[in-house]
Amino acid sequence: MSHIGLRLRYAADANEFETGVAEAVRGGAAGDEALARALLAVGGDRRVTIVAALGEAEGPFGVPVLRSLAQEKREDVDVRCAGLVALSKRIGVEASDVLVDCLTDENESVRRYALKCLACVGDDRGWAQVYELLRVALSGAPPRFPDSLSFKTLSLQSENLAAIGYLARHLTTPNRRSALVDVVVGGWNKLYSAEQQWLEEYCRSLTPTGRHEQTELDVGWITSWLCHPLMSALYQHH
Repeated sequence: MSHIGLRLRYAADANEFETGVAEAVRGGAAGDEALARALLAVGGDRRVTIVAALGEAEGPFGVPVLRSLAQEKREDVDVRCAGLVALSKRIGVEASDVLVDCLTDENESVRRYALKCLACVGDDRGWAQVYELLRVALSGAPPRFPDSLSFKTLSLQSENLAAIGYLARHLTTPNRRSALVDVVVGGWNKLYSAEQQWLEEYCRSLTPTGRHEQTELDVGWITSWLCHPLMSALYQHH
């Protein structure tokens, strides 16, 4: 077993373990393999850390492992959610099949992470599903505490904006655009105050006041907003 592999498995404390993980991330295919193999030998938070690190490693081993972990129903939920993020960071749009599959997972956290990752990197194959999720979300009761979401942390907190952002990234037809405008404007009072404020600031053409103005959506900016901090780098590559 490589010295990185030994360090990952038998690290005496958190610092030694973290150092080993960082070394593996920078260690090319050997580090990728060491991380993937270590998953079989460690438990608890260390598994989540290794899964997250696989999102930034390079080599042939990590991607198949992440694909299977994310979809494994018996796996720990934190590991699965970390796996969705890591797979998205690692292969981008090619993770779309797994992300769309997990939109209908029985676990709510997995569904939420799948939606957020899809909003960041996914292709348009989940458009109809995400549209339906948004339609259902905006056809219920208005939020009991409309001011309970913070504008600063919306990219992490808001499932509605993740769905809207994903749909907005793939407005390939006029029908899609009008469908999105209709569902957002029609469900305007079901949104949290901070979500309304965000849309008025950055997506005016999806709001009741701006729907008739022909302002284009800045899809690149929306995508980078959705991706921060979820897809931010955890390790510095030297």
